[in-house]
Amino acid sequence: SGSVLGLTWHHYTQDGSVGEWHNNVYFKELFPTGEDATSEIILNENDSGSYPKLAWTGSEFGVVWYCGGICFARVNAGGNKIGETSQFSLLDPPYIRFRPPVWTGSEFGIVFQDDRAEESYNQIYFIRINSYGEQQGEDVMLSNPMYSARDPQIAWTGSEFGAVWIPNETRVLIFHRADPTGEAISDDLELAEATPGDPFPIDLVWTGSEFGVVWVWTPFDSRNGTYFNRIGFCD
Repeated sequence: SGSVLGLTWHHYTQDGSVGEWHNNVYFKELFPTGEDATSEIILNENDSGSYPKLAWTGSEFGVVWYCGGICFARVNAGGNKIGETSQFSLLDPPYIRFRPPVWTGSEFGIVFQDDRAEESYNQIYFIRINSYGEQQGEDVMLSNPMYSARDPQIAWTGSEFGAVWIPNETRVLIFHRADPTGEAISDDLELAEATPGDPFPIDLVWTGSEFGVVWVWTPFDSRNGTYFNRIGFCD
């Protein structure tokens, strides 16, 4: 946040009142030294939650986690929850894949994989959530429905989104540009050749002038390698 760090995690615990086990989602703030700045709080009131991720807006945190769908909560700069938890987009538990939200200055963008599409396997979807925790517009499918896709990453440039993911059939790394509503801006770009192996995108970042993407490639006949590529624009 500029003065403290936000930390979120889940912990499998037993509810002492009823004896049931479930995952609680926690949040607390840390000083840069690693010492506690605030006490931990529980973000999920009733339902079990897991795999939380967060982003900072400049004034508060947005936290998302898996809860049978994507749950979202706001936390102020003092480490206190704001309002109620919101839930979006039901996800199939065996295929939980979503990334930390990115803040655009007015709303959060989130990418995730889901197998809701008929006659298709996993696809990559995008949703927008405003600063009050309300979804804006409908879920947008980013990937090509002809191929299943997995392991998305997303970044914001200040005017558009960049996303990467892996199509399972071709096993190449795909880069995708989208406007602030999630609509495609240009044709997808293949960043890695279709060679025998199993790529896995690690991260995608915007530098102010270009994207940087790093991924791990696991060839079927040799050891892992880590790769990096830059993605720029030209008129």
